[in-house]
Amino acid sequence: MIDPRETDRDAYLAAAIPTNYTDREIVRLFTRGYDRYVVDNTPDRETLLSDLERFGTAAFKNSQRNRPLEYPFVDEPATLVLLATLSTVCVSEQPRFEDTPPRRNQVLHNIRELFATNLLALVHEYDDPTLYQDIAEVLYAKGPSQDGPHPGRVCTGVKPMPEFDEEETAENEYDLYVEIPMAAASRKCLARASTEATSSDKTGEIRTQVKNNHLYVPLDHLHDTYRSYAKRCFGRLQTVQEGELGEPQREWLREHETAITERTDYALEIGQYEKVWKNWDQGEQVVRLLQNAVRASPQTQIGEFHT
Repeated sequence: MIDPRETDRDAYLAAAIPTNYTDREIVRLFTRGYDRYVVDNTPDRETLLSDLERFGTAAFKNSQRNRPLEYPFVDEPATLVLLATLSTVCVSEQPRFEDTPPRRNQVLHNIRELFATNLLALVHEYDDPTLYQDIAEVLYAKGPSQDGPHPGRVCTGVKPMPEFDEEETAENEYDLYVEIPMAAASRKCLARASTEATSSDKTGEIRTQVKNNHLYVPLDHLHDTYRSYAKRCFGRLQTVQEGELGEPQREWLREHETAITERTDYALEIGQYEKVWKNWDQGEQVVRLLQNAVRASPQTQIGEFHT
């Protein structure tokens, strides 16, 4: 059992691999996030609202969703989890999405992507090899159909392997590798050079190395794999948050949140429907753009025939 409210590392664990932990432990993570917005024993709702609106509106920008690992949006995983999950609640409460399945809601997808990017940046900044080791246990474990779970650790270390690097960095540091015993290895351990892949068969050159009955997976492969996992596992955090929020809290968010709603309105007003609806029909988008252009033209009168 972990206590994300009390220790930094437990907070990172609950945020990074929430599928491994109970609702109670995740709620303690939320509590740690809320604690940051308490001043003199009084909740600072205005600052919390401002921060979650800033996060929710940033999700509309590709540059924010794909920002480098060196620049996380916030400096603490509990804060990130809190802002991201409350942002999704604000989006889901908008009347326009009342009958929209979450899979069709592009705003929710963008928030998940922003969450994944920033969580990975925080893990990178925390720079704890044992945290990477715990993450690797989840990412590279064998599936149910692959001889069952390995009885020992899937990942036995995260370490530099100078013999695998063709050249050193400017600081004479070597790249890190995830060490996985052959007996525990799954196909997910086969890192490939994506730039050389030529088809959906993933034919790029294999970058995973083998030594002394262990596989060594480049750490940047864990980063890429984890980004996809983080988007999926966010649903776990989101479900717990939605279960914890009562109607008074939801009503307060509906009455006071404006920035995310206005940003969504703006996207629709200027015809950026793909930023609001996932898998937006391109043909319908073209028709709407033509309609908007016709209406905006001072030389066109609606109802007349033009050739």
